[in-house]
Amino acid sequence: MNEEPAPELTSHEKKELRKEEREEQKQNQPIPWKKYKGKAIGYGILAIILFLFILLLYKVSQVKPAEGYTSGPVHWHAYPTVMVCGEEKTLPYPAPSQHLGNPLLHTHAPPENYAHIEGQIYNKDDITLGKYFDAIGVKFSNTGILEKRNGEKCGNGKPGQVRMSVNGVPNTELRNHVLADGEKILITFE
Repeated sequence: MNEEPAPELTSHEKKELRKEEREEQKQNQPIPWKKYKGKAIGYGILAIILFLFILLLYKVSQVKPAEGYTSGPVHWHAYPTVMVCGEEKTLPYPAPSQHLGNPLLHTHAPPENYAHIEGQIYNKDDITLGKYFDAIGVKFSNTGILEKRNGEKCGNGKPGQVRMSVNGVPNTELRNHVLADGEKILITFE
């Protein structure tokens, strides 16, 4: 059998043929994942972060506020006065524009050196007179105030005792008294 030699292709035809072969190879080749791998991982991580953020927002919106002594934050003031053997004692206070105590129970420099109760109160036991005095560093118990203890004598020679009144009414709660807005507390040792 005699085969006729194939006609020789022009350079333009060779170029076109190579181009068609490349296109055919591209179509038959799988997608080169290496090229897109970094982007795919980045988008996957972004999708996970977005999902977790939406889940967190949902969970936070479902959280019920904690039941507490007050229904929300308060800003109360109580006015304790300490009298020892007939003499008014100045309670500790901080430098100007600072506070002494903790965020819930504290005092400021004069003229605001009275009890400040600020924030959400979850338990009434967190705002007792005893806790306030502890916060500002004043010794106070059912048997003493500052450096005086029940039975010690004042200048009149009589043994003294710690007593308290709230808004002019005798009160025996002493350290356990729960502070309230606007009340005037008088602690005496006589």
